[in-house]
Amino acid sequence: MSPDGPPPAAADEAPPDVPEGAGPPAALAERVRSAAAWSAGLAWGVPWMLGLTVGHRVLPRRWMRALEVPFVWGLLRAVGARMHYHVDRAVDPRRPYMFVQNHVNHFDFVVLHNAVPHFTQGMNLRKHFRYPVYGWFMRARGTLAVDETAGQFERLKGQMAAELAAGRSLLVFPEGHRTRTGRVGPLRSGVFRLARDLGVPVVPVSVVGTYDLMRKGSLEIRPGREVHVHVFAPRETAGLSDERLPELVEDVRRELSGPLDAWWVARGDGKRQARGRRLG
Repeated sequence: MSPDGPPPAAADEAPPDVPEGAGPPAALAERVRSAAAWSAGLAWGVPWMLGLTVGHRVLPRRWMRALEVPFVWGLLRAVGARMHYHVDRAVDPRRPYMFVQNHVNHFDFVVLHNAVPHFTQGMNLRKHFRYPVYGWFMRARGTLAVDETAGQFERLKGQMAAELAAGRSLLVFPEGHRTRTGRVGPLRSGVFRLARDLGVPVVPVSVVGTYDLMRKGSLEIRPGREVHVHVFAPRETAGLSDERLPELVEDVRRELSGPLDAWWVARGDGKRQARGRRLG
């Protein structure tokens, strides 16, 4: 999630050959594979989240960061994601950042975790904290609650400042919602204003392949997908003027879009999918 802010930065519309939404109905074999992935994911994830919920209440965060590594590894393996990480050498493991990631599906909160050694604190809608297990885990972990109303900029800035002061990084999704096209949408400038005001560098994170794994509007999981996480060089924000802030927003959007655009071109099957044929 992302905090409220000024209107999104200008962005090109997704090309017409990019499929939208959940795609065509799944065949029986695909539904069976999806059900198996859900079963494996829940069988792995629920006990781990319950254990980590207790751990976050009694153990230091640095210990919990290490314990979350096998949890994330196993969860992504259980749902059939084949992970590949590409991290720029300029990313300092000892420095807190605001990681700015494209928003695709429900796995967005974990795909970055094992790419970098940072403890990344996320944000989520306050109503999601009511969910059993997942909500308990988020609350124990310290996830920042986002309201669906305006006027929370200063509150979030104070909470983010506390996380950064404790040496923890932040994970945000400046699109504000999950993509329906597989492309990067307009970015809200509010998160970049927060980063500038807090003096924290932003690190663009482009995740490629999760659109095939699961899409907004569908609960189907498609196991066996290759997922690439691209972590780019940090961008300094301290002292950035309001006039130059849109340049930063556009620079980050270019980084997020680059690997995804190349992925669509390499596939060369956008038009085939748009005609309603089964996802390969």
